[in-house]
Amino acid sequence: MKKELDFKGPIIPQGPFSYRFIEDDDPVPPKFHKKIVFAGNINNSKYLSQVPEHWHLDVFGGQPHQELLDRQNINYKGSFTPTELPNHFDGGFGLVWDSDSFDEVIGEPAEYNRLCYEHKLSLYLAKRMPVFIWKHAAAANWVTENHVGFAVENLADIWPIIENFTEDQYNAMQPNLARVSKLIRNGVFAKHAALDALLAVNEPYNKW
Repeated sequence: MKKELDFKGPIIPQGPFSYRFIEDDDPVPPKFHKKIVFAGNINNSKYLSQVPEHWHLDVFGGQPHQELLDRQNINYKGSFTPTELPNHFDGGFGLVWDSDSFDEVIGEPAEYNRLCYEHKLSLYLAKRMPVFIWKHAAAANWVTENHVGFAVENLADIWPIIENFTEDQYNAMQPNLARVSKLIRNGVFAKHAALDALLAVNEPYNKW
């Protein structure tokens, strides 16, 4: 979004949103499951009803349409408050994806994904779950640089990675995920951005 705005003053990107749990303890490491977890606006994520039958998904959100409920490979888990929701995750890989189509990334939701860090990204990472994200999403480089997930060009690229992934590889990602989880749950990215913003607005105007 910073690159898209024609603004000459200081702009401070925040990075991942903060996400607090009810409990103060570190979350239990997730279990290795070859499945995808989606949490969000189901009916605005039209690609969900187009995923191949060999995919396995846990889906969280408002009541979906019947076509999605009829899919044998999709397990609708219900709708929960943000503080309750993390307690219903038992492992797998979080999906950060918005599109009107499975075959290509299109529509207003995809444009939002390209410009902004999504709240569901922080949700999955706070629970120490590796994520899959669109390669051209705003958070894609951050995800790969911190080794907490995978950035792919298309949805079709996801399942081959999961299919060939091992439990040892999954567990090897946990130290990175544990570090990022703690930063997100403690609001470090928001605090850092607030401090940078305070410093920026106090700089002399001729430095903008």
